[in-house]
This record gives sequence, structure tokens and C-alpha cells, in this order.
Amino acid sequence: VVLVIDASSLSRSLAAVVQGYTRFDPALRFAGLVLNRVGSASHAESLAATLAAFAPEIPLLGCLPRDQDLAMPSRHLGLVTAQDAPAPLTRIDRLAAACERHLDLDGLLARLPRLELAPPEDPEPAPVRARIGLARDAAFCFVYEENLRLLRAAGAELVEFSPVRDRRLPPDLHGLYLPGGYPELSAFDLSQNAGLRREVLALARSGKPVLAECGGLLYLLERLSVDGQSFPMCGLFPFSAGMHRTRAALGYREATTTRPTLLGPAGTVLRGHEFHYSSLDPAPQGAATAFRLSSSRGPLPDEGYVRDATLATYMHPHFGSCPQAAAAFVAACAAS
Repeated sequence: VVLVIDASSLSRSLAAVVQGYTRFDPALRFAGLVLNRVGSASHAESLAATLAAFAPEIPLLGCLPRDQDLAMPSRHLGLVTAQDAPAPLTRIDRLAAACERHLDLDGLLARLPRLELAPPEDPEPAPVRARIGLARDAAFCFVYEENLRLLRAAGAELVEFSPVRDRRLPPDLHGLYLPGGYPELSAFDLSQNAGLRREVLALARSGKPVLAECGGLLYLLERLSVDGQSFPMCGLFPFSAGMHRTRAALGYREATTTRPTLLGPAGTVLRGHEFHYSSLDPAPQGAATAFRLSSSRGPLPDEGYVRDATLATYMHPHFGSCPQAAAAFVAACAAS
């Protein structure tokens, strides 16, 4: 393990933090310590002296100085994604140069074990069984790459489109995958693209499978309220959502299906993550659901809203937890 600590507000207390990490789990092996956001050369010297006196068991690999140009920008759901960040490759180059200049990389490599790793094997794409429209733009930018690989391996041709920019859905689709992202930041543009919203609604009501996750769920609702403004969405589900200043949900989830869905038979178990600042408003009463949801703390309210062949959820399911779900989704699309 390489331990990286934000030292911007630390002095002698650094030793207590380091001792806490290094002594908490005796099974862990530490290759070294990197101090980040160090204020000055004298600050670095003081921190090094503290470590030498009170935590000599972990080698100091170096100190990265405080530099706002190296900061990773963030927003309400975490780091700004690479496609939206200003000059992401330039920042990476600067980070690499700073590491080469300030860290003992040769010393780090000398402490690491030599591992012989086989190259990763991507599953071979199967013959195409279904064309699935994949929403992908600034509003729908969060999707597990592993999910896409498993869908392709199951025979999906993923056809990207933009609910913000495109006026028509791609032709000859057998289903839709609407992943998460930031529809609230593009709510006006999504609402203005009424023609595409109508096509999404028509496809869903025709009985073709639609899988929607978090931001995709919001897109399928009646309306989305952001900063006091209400924007029309696709209108498949007869309820709306509103954005909040504080977080509404965060954590790992396990979902067990209580009925057959496009992800498989009843009893299918999937794991995923939930993180959002919105909530359904008003909370749907009597809506058909397909997920019995739980977290590490216990049961959660049922979720996974279903209508026709659409499944919409706040959870981002990871198909690695249940590859059969990816295959079932492709099969459902192929049969539509």
C-alpha cells in the first residue's frame, strides 16, 4: 500500500494519523508514504522530521506541493467527468511531472514485489442479436464500462445517441439503455428536445425494453424541478422529481427482483450503487415495483419502477455482480 495523506493542515499530528493507518491492520504492508498539498519547503522539512521521530516504520517517498492547477474539480455528485473537465490531459501531464520532480519513484518501485500478470481478456463480442440505443452525452455520462462490455458479449450492438442534441432516435432499435449522469444540468435542453422525448415515450409504450438508471429514471418522469423551475420530461411514469441542496441517498445496494423483469426472472440478485440529490415528488403511491432493496444497514423501501417492459431505478446496477442480467436484457430486446 502507498499511503497518501493530505498534509495541508497537519504538523505534529501527522504522526498520529500515520500511526493510526500503519498499526490498524497488521496484515497490510506499506511501501511508502506520500504527503500531498504541502505548503512550503519548511513545512515539508517539519513533516519529515515528525515522521522520522514518531513514525520511522514507513518511508517517506516525497511531498507534493500545494498547487491549485493540479486540483481535480468536483461537483455535487463527485469529480467532474473527463469529458466536462477543462483540459484533463494537461492536468494529468502536470501531475505526472510533479510526481517525477518531487517523489522518489525509483525507491517506490524497488519496494514493490514483481508480479507476473496475465493481460486482461475482454469477452469476445457475440453475433449481434439486438440494437440497443445507449444515451450518452453530458446529461447521461455515467455508466459502468463493464456493463457495456457484458452487453456486447451477450450480443448487443450499442448505438449511442444524445437526448440533448439528437432530434431522432437511431433507427431499428430493439430497446434503450438510459444510464445516469446530470440531467438536472441539462434539464432545459432536454425539455426543449420535445421530438426526441416523444420518440422515447413511444418506444417505451410500444413494449420494447428500456433500462433506466438514476438520471435515466428522472428523464422518464413527468417533470424535473431544478432551482424552482419545472421542466417536462418524457412522461412515462406518472410522477415527478425535484433536486435538493443536500444529498438524498448514498451507498451500496443489493436488489432482489420480486417479479420477472428485463433483467431476468423473479429472484435475480444484483448489486450496485445509489448516489443522488433528487427525490420523487410526490413519493409514488401504489406504483408497480420490482426491486426488494437493501443496504448494509438493512432493508430499504421497494424500488425499481416498472411499466410495460421498462425498468427504472435510482440504483446503478453493476452487471459484474450478475452477468446473467446483461444477457437477459439483450435477450428481452432481441425478442421485442
